[in-house]
Amino acid sequence: MDVVSSIRPPLPDLVIHQILQILPTKADVRMSFLSKQWDGVWCSTPVLDFDEGDDPGKYDNDHIDLNKILEHRKFINVVEKWLEFCEQEQQKQVFLNKFRLRMMRYVPGDYGSIDKCLSYVFERNVKELDISLRISRLFWGFSWQIQFGFDYCISRTTLANAKTLTVLKLEYVRIKNHRLTKKKRRKTPRLLPNLKTMYLKNVHFDELAPFYLILECPSIQDLSLTSCHCENSEFDVSSSSLKSLEIEHCDSRIIYVDEAKNLESFTVSSNSSLLEKITLIECSNLKYINVHAEHLKRLTVSGHDCLKGTINTPNLVTFGFEGFSKSKILVKAPNLKVTRVFLSELRDRDVLGFNGSFRHFSTLRDFLENIGFSKRIVLYVRNYKALLFPEDFRKNFSSPLYGVKHLVVVMPNSQKEVSDIPEFRHALGWMAPSTNQLSLGEENHQQFLAHCSLVGL
Repeated sequence: MDVVSSIRPPLPDLVIHQILQILPTKADVRMSFLSKQWDGVWCSTPVLDFDEGDDPGKYDNDHIDLNKILEHRKFINVVEKWLEFCEQEQQKQVFLNKFRLRMMRYVPGDYGSIDKCLSYVFERNVKELDISLRISRLFWGFSWQIQFGFDYCISRTTLANAKTLTVLKLEYVRIKNHRLTKKKRRKTPRLLPNLKTMYLKNVHFDELAPFYLILECPSIQDLSLTSCHCENSEFDVSSSSLKSLEIEHCDSRIIYVDEAKNLESFTVSSNSSLLEKITLIECSNLKYINVHAEHLKRLTVSGHDCLKGTINTPNLVTFGFEGFSKSKILVKAPNLKVTRVFLSELRDRDVLGFNGSFRHFSTLRDFLENIGFSKRIVLYVRNYKALLFPEDFRKNFSSPLYGVKHLVVVMPNSQKEVSDIPEFRHALGWMAPSTNQLSLGEENHQQFLAHCSLVGL
C-alpha cells in the first residue's frame, strides 16, 4: 500500500489536478512517487517546466564528472517518461499553454528526445515555448556545429506544426535558413502565423537565416536578439508587423532594417569590434531609438516626426537622418565627420507656427545643436523657409552649428533662385558662423537615399 492511501482516503482527481497546476513540474514529479493515484497526472497539466537547474560554474569544466552525467541521465528519464504518457490516446486531447525545457548538460545523444518533445507540444497546441540546450563542454570541438556549444538545429521541419505558438524563446540552438523560392512561398503557409514575441539568445544562424525566419512570422511584434551569431555577420530584418526590436551583444558586422512601417522602438547595445553599420530605412513610425555601440562607423535612421533617442557611438564617422526637426535625438559621437539630414518640413504653417510664433525655429535650433558635432553637415530641405531664421530670433539665440566647418544646404531644383536672397544667406551664416565653406545644391529625396548608399551610411 502506498504512503498517501494508508493515511487518508484518495483525493478527487479534480483536486489533484488543481494542486499540480500550482506546483512546478519538478515538484509534480516528486509528488507522483507518493501514490499511484498521482502517478503520471502531472503529465496532463497545461504548464510543463523541465529545468535541469545548475549554475554553469558548477559544470563548465573539461573533466568528466560521473555524478553530473548520472544526474543528467535522471533528468532525461523524467522527460522520456512524459513522452511515454504522450503516446496514450487520452493525452493527445490535452492542450499546453506553456512548455519549457532547459538543459545544462545537453549531449548529442539527446537529439531524438528533443525532436519528440517538440513534436508532441505542437500537437497539443502549445502557446509558449521556451527551449535552452546548453551543450556539455566535453563535446565542444567534436564538429564544426558544436565547436561553440551549438548542436540542436531548428529547421522548417522542426516548426512545421507550430501554428499556435504566440511566444518563442530559444537559447543555445542553431537555426537553418528557411528560405523558399518565390513560387513555393506563395503556396506554402507561414510556419509561425500567430507568433507575437520571439526571444533568441546565444543562437547560431545560418547565412540569411534571420531574414527568412522573420518572413515566417507575419504577426510578430517583439523581437529580441542577445549574443547571437550569423554566418555572414549580417542581421537583415524586414517586417511590417514588428513594433519592437532589441539587439544586444550580437556578433554582426551589419544591422539592416527595411520596410518596418510599424516599428516603434529600436535598441542596440554592442561592444563588438565587428559592428560597423546600422541602417533603418522606411521606418516611418519609429518613435524611440537607443544605440550604444563602441565601434560603430555608419548609422542611417528614418523615423517618426517625434522620434526620441540617444546615440552613443564614440567611433561613428557618418550619420544620416530622415525625419522632422521635432525629433529629439542626442548624438554623442566626437569623431563624427559627415552628417546628412533630410528634413521633412513641408508646409508654411509648420515653419511659421501658429500666430507667427518662433516655435518651429526654436525646435529646429535645438535639433541642429544636438546633431551638429560633425565637421561637415549636409541639410536636405523641401522648403527653404524651414531655414529662414528671423533676425529677431538670431539676436536672442546662440548658433546651433557653431563648430561646423563645412555646411551644405540642398533643396529641390525649383528653389535654386533662393540662393540669392540676402536674408537666407544671413540665416545660414548665423547657423554655422565658423564655417569656411558654405554650399547650396540641388537634389531630391531619391538622390538623398542614393548618397547615403554611396557614402556607406
